Amino acid sequence: MSQRLSQIAFSVSDLRRSHQWYQDLFGFTPAGGTESFKGWACSTVQGVPGARTTCWWLLDTQEQFQIELFEYERPESRPLPADWRMCDIGYNLVGIHVPDFDAALQRAMRLNAPLVGDIVGAPGQRRACLRDPDGALLELMEDDPRATNPRLRPSGGERSTVRFITLSVMDLEQSRDFFRNALQMQEAQDVDLHGPEHEALWGLQGAERKSALYWADDILIEVVQYLSPQGRAQPADYRISDLGILNIAFGFRQESELRRVFNRTVNAGAKPNFPVPISVFNWAVMYVNDPQGFSFELLSVRPYYDGQMGFTPKHFDTLVHHQVLIEAPRELIWGVLANHAGIGDWWCYKGKLLKEGQEHPAGVGALRQLTRFGEKVVEEVMTFEPLQRMDYRLISGAPVKFHFGRIDLSTAADGRVFVDYSIRFKAKIPGTQWLMRLIIGGRMKRATKRLKTLCEQRSRDAFGASASRAT
Repeated sequence: MSQRLSQIAFSVSDLRRSHQWYQDLFGFTPAGGTESFKGWACSTVQGVPGARTTCWWLLDTQEQFQIELFEYERPESRPLPADWRMCDIGYNLVGIHVPDFDAALQRAMRLNAPLVGDIVGAPGQRRACLRDPDGALLELMEDDPRATNPRLRPSGGERSTVRFITLSVMDLEQSRDFFRNALQMQEAQDVDLHGPEHEALWGLQGAERKSALYWADDILIEVVQYLSPQGRAQPADYRISDLGILNIAFGFRQESELRRVFNRTVNAGAKPNFPVPISVFNWAVMYVNDPQGFSFELLSVRPYYDGQMGFTPKHFDTLVHHQVLIEAPRELIWGVLANHAGIGDWWCYKGKLLKEGQEHPAGVGALRQLTRFGEKVVEEVMTFEPLQRMDYRLISGAPVKFHFGRIDLSTAADGRVFVDYSIRFKAKIPGTQWLMRLIIGGRMKRATKRLKTLCEQRSRDAFGASASRAT
């Protein structure tokens, strides 16, 4: 049996933004997170001096697989170079099968994630590429490489499924040797993942390359060496904490299995970040670096400990949520919500627009300041879909972190407008989560009631004025 791929990890600049973005685009499910990856242990395992990070997990449809998102407090995560290309050396592409290709493209447009290159392929086999909020390249797949040999999955529905990851390497034969001898993986002969036509997806039409494919249980690992154009090496000061795809992890259920693979990788020339795996009884871990410098994580987790390690659905933070039906025109309600300076008409804060957004003063990128009895809060608009949705996040000024607010509008069967308002957050001060939930939830409940009263009154006033003019 092939090694199981259990994680694909990303370094992100804004954990809340990326976490929500992957949920909105692909339907991935939250699986908790941890703030304990810091200090000596984290630095030793990852090989990143002084590492201090928060990690959240997401699930697709597969067993014992997760998307892992790291936001580093330190060291500073440097962005991908502006002139980065698909052929450049590193982990450079993640492929995701989406159950409805056209719907996924529409969601990408709403999330301000335009396509990088062309859509390639006939109906049923279409592919497209886009970048996540930090520039990592993702391929959307209408076809599933597992279609000819389908496998039962524990979770299905409308969620997407990760299908491959691509590594661009300097020496394909050296990589083949490592995968064969250290990881004991055989090349996949039953699938043709990419052809020359697919280079248009990422803007390298006419590129020449050679590659090898490996099934890592249910996910493909594609190892590519570009012959023309040749890939540029990673900077001498590159760290895996830099933004983008961080590494991949092979998963095991027994620590003894991890140690056997660990020893084989070392014997094959890999350099571990510590002489032995670090073991914590229920799980064990170590990162190794292959002869070309690629980071691979080896992770064993006992099945009963999956929930603590992000392999079962769970939220990391607290949700406060209120809904209200408003008998007023949708345009009127949206006008109230999009008036950042006038937010005091229904929230308990006075508002001020500090910075106008893109395409609309209240749109994406808008900054608003909220004040109340000496309290000063700054928030940023992340998503702005007129008459439908607005997302925002806290920038500064409140004793919470990883804040994310969302207001959704829809039309109910009776013609009234359904306003769905939710806020997720984590308290900065340990032990105060319940108190912050009580305070924010109470303010939010009063705000939605005031919003209803205000909008319905303005609607009645407008109707009365219209009736007077008509007579």
